Amino acid sequence: MRQAASVVYMGSLHRLCVWHIMKKLPSKVTLKTTPKSEHQLVWNIYIKLETFERRWAKLLEKYGLENHDWLRDMFNIKEF
Repeated sequence: MRQAASVVYMGSLHRLCVWHIMKKLPSKVTLKTTPKSEHQLVWNIYIKLETFERRWAKLLEKYGLENHDWLRDMFNIKEF
């Protein structure tokens, strides 16, 4: 998708959709409930990057998800 967008729409950038990522989350991460703190963290557009990264690490640690492949992949491409 990223490559096609740049070819078809020259000069454009492909961006990930937070809504789609959060909708897919329950099928990727097995938790009895989705923590409210996770939603507050992800949907906060006013948070500084350093604060987000620190809180994200604490959230993963709290739920034992530090080594979860999908979450790690999503975090690694967060600039999109």
